[in-house]
Amino acid sequence: LTGTWNTLQLTAPVLVDQGEGGSIVITSSSVTGRWITTNFDGGIDGYNAAKFAQVGLMTAYAGRLAEHNIRVNTFHPTGIATPMVANEFFATWGEENPDYMTSWL
Repeated sequence: LTGTWNTLQLTAPVLVDQGEGGSIVITSSSVTGRWITTNFDGGIDGYNAAKFAQVGLMTAYAGRLAEHNIRVNTFHPTGIATPMVANEFFATWGEENPDYMTSWL
């Protein structure tokens, strides 16, 4: 979330100054479109909050930059095999929490 905000702070003024319009695409998550519950350890809570906040940033910047013909959108991918999930810890956690894992499907 901080990285997205920092990037917007640096790039939005450049796009405005160029005067040619443009597009900014922010990566959120499919978690924003479905019901994912907490497991009370803070990890999923922080993830959910950050991904919903990406949508909030998009809305704020889209409203501000529209007059400059700059679109701001989010896209919401689902599970992607990255080191965040493709690791031994996550595999073990998934085996220990099968009910939670099926709530993502």
